[in-house]
Order: sequence, then C-alpha cells, then structure tokens
Amino acid sequence: MMINRCIIALFMLLPVSLSSQSLRIGGGLSTTYNNVDALLTSSTYTSGGTARQILSDATFTGYHLGLRYMLPLGSGVGFTAAVGWHRFGTVRLNVVDPVKPTIALSNFEASQTMIPVAGGLELTIFRAGIGLYLMGELSYNYFISNTKNGIPTGIELRDAFSRVGGSAGLGVDMSVGGIGVDVALRYHYANLIGKTSGEPETTFLSLTVALLLGKK
Repeated sequence: MMINRCIIALFMLLPVSLSSQSLRIGGGLSTTYNNVDALLTSSTYTSGGTARQILSDATFTGYHLGLRYMLPLGSGVGFTAAVGWHRFGTVRLNVVDPVKPTIALSNFEASQTMIPVAGGLELTIFRAGIGLYLMGELSYNYFISNTKNGIPTGIELRDAFSRVGGSAGLGVDMSVGGIGVDVALRYHYANLIGKTSGEPETTFLSLTVALLLGKK
C-alpha cells in the first residue's frame, strides 16, 4: 500500500542521534473541514410530496496526533518530514416528519479520518529564548470515510481514497522547565491535487502542542 511505503521512507530519514536535529511528538485540535459544513446547509426537503426535516448533531472540532522530524540545512532553514493521524468531527443527521419531530424516519452518521505523510521546509525568523518560525509542506493524504445508516437499513459503508495536498503555518518553540515545547498553527488544503469532478475543497486548521526532542 502506498501509505505504508511513505511511512517507511519517512522513518528511514530519522538519524540515530538527534544532537543536531529535532523530533516533535504531539497532538491537538483539527477543525471540521468545509465538506462536513456543506452537509448542514439544507434543513428541509420534500420526499413523495411530503415535507421532511433534517436535524443535525455535529461535533465540529476533531483531533490529531503526529510526529515531525527536522534536519537543519543552515541559515535558519530546516527540512521537515512528518506523519500524522487526523480524526474529524462526526456528523449525525436525523430525518423526521416536521409534524412529529420526535420520531426519526431515517438517520445516518458520517465520519472521516486522514493520514498525511508530508515533507517540507521551516524558516526560523526570530530566536531569543523563544523561537518563531514559518513552515510549508506538501503531503500525501490517505482518507478513510465511514457512513453508518441506522434507520431503516443498519448498513455501514467504508471508503478509502488518497489526495495530494499542502499546508502552511506559524509556530513557536521554547523551553518550559527545561523541557522543549513546540506550538504550531497550520492551514491545510488536503485535496489540492487529485480531486474528482465536483469534489469540494477539503480545507481545515490544526493547532498542535508537541514535545520537542533535540535541537532546532
């Protein structure tokens, strides 16, 4: 599988010693991307001449875990290689009769996971105890989508696909009680390349807090 080869290649880049490199291990929040938001824009529709209403229950904030390696190239520039796991917010929709909204006619639950394998550059723009840096990466993103139809079928569907995307952001690193800490905010465009016809853009923000090992 392509995703397995990318992860193996990433870990082959990690040197035995981190004396002049760094490794960040952490996690944080991943906002719901606009594909899910689009599901919630319509609240009523007509089926067989009868009005139906959609009631939504959505968790808009997801979460992620990740590992990022950096090799300094000189002059404040570093090469980065990363692998992560993002679990986006779950959307639950109930279709009801507006006259009897407590009775669900049908419902389904949708969720999506993304596994990115990325490479890019970091540029340190300020360092005086606290380091401030900019970053940009290209990524191979592997998506796993799950849709569960509760009423009336009880069928659960699973789909997997991949896209090429990118991210850019701003981060700070510091020492807190002798422990290295890194905080980064990133904007992700997850399906920059490979979208199918009519596929909406998949964009989201992530906020990561990580343990910093080694030197940047």
